[in-house]
Amino acid sequence: MAIKITEKPGGKRGAGSGKFDREAEYNIIGTRDADEAYDHFFQYIITNAAYRAGLPLETVEIDGDEDQGAAKYFSGTAKYGNRQPEIFDIGIPHYSFSTKGGTAKVLFGKALMGAYGPNPPDFGVGLNYVQYRGFEGAEIIVPKWTKTVKIAYPRLLVNFQFEAMLRRITGTFNSHPFLGMAPGECFFNGAEATEGERRDRNGGNLTLVYDLTFEFLGMPNVQQEVPGIGIIDKRGWDYSWPFSVERPDPLSNRMVTVPKNMYVVQVYDPADFNILGF
Repeated sequence: MAIKITEKPGGKRGAGSGKFDREAEYNIIGTRDADEAYDHFFQYIITNAAYRAGLPLETVEIDGDEDQGAAKYFSGTAKYGNRQPEIFDIGIPHYSFSTKGGTAKVLFGKALMGAYGPNPPDFGVGLNYVQYRGFEGAEIIVPKWTKTVKIAYPRLLVNFQFEAMLRRITGTFNSHPFLGMAPGECFFNGAEATEGERRDRNGGNLTLVYDLTFEFLGMPNVQQEVPGIGIIDKRGWDYSWPFSVERPDPLSNRMVTVPKNMYVVQVYDPADFNILGF
């Protein structure tokens, strides 16, 4: 059953405390998992209802555990304040990136450019062959990029549910296109948060914030040719390794270890980073 989010009729003004000027309440139906309910609700609000009556979002929360049949119902609340985001610069992402590349250990090169000496064994494009162990590979510079997103969030928005969401997606790769990267290419390396504050141009209307910095690593999906095996498909953050066997090499009349099979293994969980709303 797909998760369905519907707004409850009405809505209400704040209770006069001055903290919130308006609240909107929602029903969240279709999941029995509170974390999943929050993730979908947060994405829904950030994408569709970051403002209400011209007021900017201050906090997103869910509660409730009413069992009804096979489904579980949660209530979601979005609260809005009276700050001026164009002055406070809150909720506006600022991007930076680097394409300096990174290092990775590879077992096979692109093309054999020469083999010298008497009767050299045919290792194809394998790197650093060691007898009885096979190819040890080499560290090379590979395409890799880093993208950083900095955003100031209202202090109240960074609640324990928000922090738990960040913990869940840290150390995962993107299941959907994200920041120009295809599924499998982007890795969320985590976020750092520091407390801060914003004031308007006149030095008043103090707003407490968390300045968050999100770091994403990019590694391209590739098609790789392995000698004697053919083309394999590898997502950027999967791990590949060969199963090798010994065979006689007719050129050198020696036994050499060569790859027979190639395995591509998923080592990280996927997640939809679009939940973050930028």
